[in-house]
Amino acid sequence: MLSMESDDEMDIFEDSLGSLFGETKFAHGDTRKLFPYEISNTEVKVKDNTLYLKLPDVNGGEVYLMSHYIWNSSLLMAKQIENNIINVKGKKVLELGAGAGLPSLISCLNNAKEVVVSDYPDDIIVKNLEFNKKKNIPENLANKITVVGHAWGKNIEQLKSTGKEFEPFDIILCSDTLWMPDQHHSLLETLSKCLSHHQEDNSVPPTVYFFCGIHTGFITVDHFFRKSESMGFKWDLENVYKIVEDSFKPVNKEIVENIAEDDMSERKKYILKYILQWK
Repeated sequence: MLSMESDDEMDIFEDSLGSLFGETKFAHGDTRKLFPYEISNTEVKVKDNTLYLKLPDVNGGEVYLMSHYIWNSSLLMAKQIENNIINVKGKKVLELGAGAGLPSLISCLNNAKEVVVSDYPDDIIVKNLEFNKKKNIPENLANKITVVGHAWGKNIEQLKSTGKEFEPFDIILCSDTLWMPDQHHSLLETLSKCLSHHQEDNSVPPTVYFFCGIHTGFITVDHFFRKSESMGFKWDLENVYKIVEDSFKPVNKEIVENIAEDDMSERKKYILKYILQWK
């Protein structure tokens, strides 16, 4: 069971999001409106070249999971999938902690072989993912993407496409999933059972892609990857991006070492891209 912050702590966290939005936004959306995401480069086209995402109205429920926002890390991940920087074509793809499921939707539209999109097994969150699938995925592709509720570290047999047996995945997507240190071991348990060990000749090895806003705190993120080594993984900080006028600009990776942990106004401008693979 996920640990829950106290009501007072959650109020402070929510208030801090609002107060920071006057500067760089690191999360977007309103549960009362559909969030538009414009696409330009997917294999399968959609009406108006725009996806419309509903955010789960978890007020009074699993609000502490922060699934009712679309985070910059998810926007950047989706854009890299769209532009084939992360090549999902013909791959089995799993998204964990999906929130609104944007990277999974883009993966499906960019001809992934199969996509399983998952988040915590809360009825509101799972039904919201189903809504976004139905709203944005053409009927002829609907059988390629499956929505599943999954609590990290629990039964992974449920993480499978409809009507099929569980098989490990070529690509796993995680955007802003590391901010709860007490869930790091559970997340690694799921990853260790879900990432394939099979690699085709001359292909990219099975990979977990992490996109992490440094609002999470670099120490927390670094702790996760150090911990992953004991479970047979190797990792690399592949890129660092800075948000500049609503775009993502690559910057020197060493910059993260000079950002103070207590400087939230600076931390929220950056996104880290990590890859995790078997040793």
